[in-house]
Amino acid sequence: MSKDTIADILTSIRNADMNGKIRVRIACTKISENIVKILLREGFIENTRKHKERNKEFLVVTLQQSLQYIGNRKGRSRKIFNMKQVSRPSLRIYSNYQEIPKVLGGMGIVILSTSRGIMTDREARLQKIGGEILCYICKKGGDRSIDYLPDVIPNTQGVQLNDNTLILGYISGKIRCNFIRVLPGDRVKIQISSYDLTKGRIIYRFRKNQSNNKELNNKKSKKKELNKNKSKKKELNKKESDDKELNKKESDDKELNKKESDDKELNKKESND
Repeated sequence: MSKDTIADILTSIRNADMNGKIRVRIACTKISENIVKILLREGFIENTRKHKERNKEFLVVTLQQSLQYIGNRKGRSRKIFNMKQVSRPSLRIYSNYQEIPKVLGGMGIVILSTSRGIMTDREARLQKIGGEILCYICKKGGDRSIDYLPDVIPNTQGVQLNDNTLILGYISGKIRCNFIRVLPGDRVKIQISSYDLTKGRIIYRFRKNQSNNKELNNKKSKKKELNKNKSKKKELNKKESDDKELNKKESDDKELNKKESDDKELNKKESND
């Protein structure tokens, strides 16, 4: 069974911070050493040291705390910070340097595993390197929670259904394996979860020239109706024009008959004379 060392590091530090402990012991590995160095450099922890016990090495992490006066007594207030794992063994999440999410508008950090080692999001942007997003870290302030901090949640999209309801859509494995990009404005087919109606899985992305059968049928029916209306208008116009022509002919015939009758009367008068 595979072991998730990053999850162990984050949970041990988070639990020690929540329980008010000053020190916490972590298994010493290359990944843990690099992550702890970043935390020390960014000011999230106070100190680290190596400890050997029964031929096993551990990292003893001292959490950062500040003195606080409570009345006439001195107390210690913990600087609680949020830590959230992003990439897991079951779901690896990668990003290039242009699409690395920002935590608290740059106040927090994103730890990435790149080809040049483990580094923060700022270092990755400076060196123009992408990699695997390991975790988000930021100091907790007020009612803020790490679940709402990132500007972009990797491998997710807000999807608007036909009835104008918004749900959160996770990109399926086939789309990621085939390197199909889902961008804002694309039409997709989503499979809604039976347990949570606000979430679903994006299983297909329609092409730009492709659309749903319903829309195509609606467009075709609209075109047919327009053509029918046009044909009806043409027929009506033809009938009106024919009626006008008939009326003109009838009026012309009447005028001719009047002229003939007038001529006959003149001829009769002349003959009588």
